[in-house]
Amino acid sequence: MTAMPPARTPDPTPAQVRRWRQHLADERAEAAVYRDL
Repeated sequence: MTAMPPARTPDPTPAQVRRWRQHLADERAEAAVYRDL
């Protein structure tokens, strides 16, 4: 996965922000599950 330079990336749409926030929440929940094992 290649990251684009910040100067060229447009601001994310509210939908994209929500999707990434949910993705981050899912990742954190998964990490918590593995910590508890």
